Amino acid sequence: MRYTLGVLLILSVLLLGGCGGSGVQPPVQSGNLLVTVRFPETSRLIPANTRAVKLTLSQNLTPKATAVLSRQQGQEVQYQFTRLPAGVYVLFASAHPDDNATTTATAQGAVEVTVLPDQTTTVRLRLNSTVERIVVSRQGPLNLAPGSQIQLSAVGLNAEGEYVPLSSNRLRWESSDPNVAQVDANGVVTILASAPCTITVYDEESQRSGTYTLMGEGGEQSTPLPPGEWIVLSQMMTPQTARLIAVNPNNPSERHVLTNPADGIQGDKYATYRAGGDYILFTHIESTSLNSLHAYNWRTGRITTLDSGLIWPIFATDGQYAVYAKKDSQWDLYEVEIATGTVRRITTTPEDELDPALSPDGSTILCAQSRRLVEVNRATGAITPLPLSGYDYIFFPAYSPDGNHIVFIGRQGTVVTLSVLRARSSTYAIAPNVVRFAFIDNDTVLYALLNSGGLWRASLLSGGSQGISSRTPKLGFAVSPDGSRAVICDSTFKVLLVDLATGSDQPLLDTTHTLPIWINLGTRSRAGGGVSAIDVLRPWAGTGLLPEPYEQLLRMAQ
Repeated sequence: MRYTLGVLLILSVLLLGGCGGSGVQPPVQSGNLLVTVRFPETSRLIPANTRAVKLTLSQNLTPKATAVLSRQQGQEVQYQFTRLPAGVYVLFASAHPDDNATTTATAQGAVEVTVLPDQTTTVRLRLNSTVERIVVSRQGPLNLAPGSQIQLSAVGLNAEGEYVPLSSNRLRWESSDPNVAQVDANGVVTILASAPCTITVYDEESQRSGTYTLMGEGGEQSTPLPPGEWIVLSQMMTPQTARLIAVNPNNPSERHVLTNPADGIQGDKYATYRAGGDYILFTHIESTSLNSLHAYNWRTGRITTLDSGLIWPIFATDGQYAVYAKKDSQWDLYEVEIATGTVRRITTTPEDELDPALSPDGSTILCAQSRRLVEVNRATGAITPLPLSGYDYIFFPAYSPDGNHIVFIGRQGTVVTLSVLRARSSTYAIAPNVVRFAFIDNDTVLYALLNSGGLWRASLLSGGSQGISSRTPKLGFAVSPDGSRAVICDSTFKVLLVDLATGSDQPLLDTTHTLPIWINLGTRSRAGGGVSAIDVLRPWAGTGLLPEPYEQLLRMAQ
């Protein structure tokens, strides 16, 4: 469920009573903050199942006070923060479906408030929600063989793209061709024949509808790619919506559109590929709170859906499986078999496992777990911490192509550093102020310095660095499979090819594109993917979905 949490700041203030005639002023001037929360009424457009609102009052990113307001206290509930030092605060409110506000928040909002000396500032918060459109997604494996069944579910999205719950008993499901597929009142589809068919769901409450198209065995049809070198990246069709395209780096006029997302959604991003594989993986983004993992078969052009929900936009593949993090109560690791859509959960720890990367042999998953860098046995889920110390947080770890080294972004206080764990024994800090990097070869990385510091290369063995170009990509970059060139993206210079030996560059595309990978299809030549995870996470900033260390990292990267 998802509500838009509207915040209305009442500009008037209430004067406090006087202190008497002594005339002595308190050493610290203070005031009060009165918060009123109005819970949603039962309505055609608002399922009334928010049970509590948690209030957190912060100053300079430091929490100062919290309170939980429960619906059990009434439809309109007040809470007063008292004796607050005068100044500017941020009031953060999150809505929860339980009375104690211990479950995952279903909505959140924040407003800046000013507490004045000897006065009470008043804030009113209302829970509002309107369904603008409905998205239909598949739950579980995709099997379109006649006789198989598929579970579909519907979710409402408001104008901000936030999740709105729908009443299941008010949904009406329908098949465009009952001879191909039949659907029952619960959204369970039974496949009768291998042919295209559209399933439509109509919500009687919002009077909106959504569709899910079955393309017969094989999935949605797109354009196949011939073998050879390709740069796959997201083309920004609007400031919010992207589609995947492939460009021949040796003949830029040869381009193929791989996906065509519908209007009104964020589109297709975050491609990844394993050398020698048949599939390019990417995420299809409906909103910041709903996305799905897809596989594009470059030989046939077929696109299939692997899993959907809230999927961390950094994932990996060994060519046959995708490994990714998905959030239920916390972020856990999963894998899905690309050919069948069969999903298996790998970890069930109380901590978040994020930024998964696969070892070259595919047996081990490298990931960040809170303040630790860990390896996860893919078969058993057993976790082994790696020998690191001195870092507050670890981000975006990656194996070198031969698996001998691990490169990561480490945070120490307010400094972020590109670092390497050599042979799992000794740690070396390569360069400060780095959040983007890619491997040139087994022992060399390419990285971009913050604050327009340009492109650099560094040896993982000696630690020596060398400047390559004054260009600073802020929308992603990738290295060619042979390590001789890089493709770099930025909103200022668009897309360039850079010669890593000379630093010279030439234009490739003259419009905004993001997050490239450089691959060589039909060979075992490694893919040149950059670890531009900071750019992957940027659309999630301020949504409440990112753990706080990642929010802080995004602010530092700006």
